[in-house]
Amino acid sequence: MDVFQQNVYGSGVANAGTAVLFFVLWFIRQKCKHSKCTMNSGCCTLEVNDDSTSEGAIQPPEGGKVPEKIEICVQKV
Repeated sequence: MDVFQQNVYGSGVANAGTAVLFFVLWFIRQKCKHSKCTMNSGCCTLEVNDDSTSEGAIQPPEGGKVPEKIEICVQKV
């Protein structure tokens, strides 16, 4: 093989590998789409839900009401 054929072959292999990696990551994301994670540290509580119906939209909490009061806790250092 000459240099041109080696470059074409290497480029094709790299593109195929990228496509396979993209498909694997897409498949894993689709399978984990309904995951929900909650983290409670000393200063805040964080909840992440990957089951959003529209991207970028802020979803109200369960029950459909936004809390009237938001409590912010800060630890002393």
